[in-house]
Amino acid sequence: MTSAANDNRKISDGFIPLVAFLVVTQVAATILLALPNWY
Repeated sequence: MTSAANDNRKISDGFIPLVAFLVVTQVAATILLALPNWY
């Protein structure tokens, strides 16, 4: 039981930074792709 809880906590600890990284990457890619359209 405790091992399952520990696994879930490890997954969530790795999941949150992964989501944050993906969001930042998507925003950065969108900005870089939009930059040429602003000039």
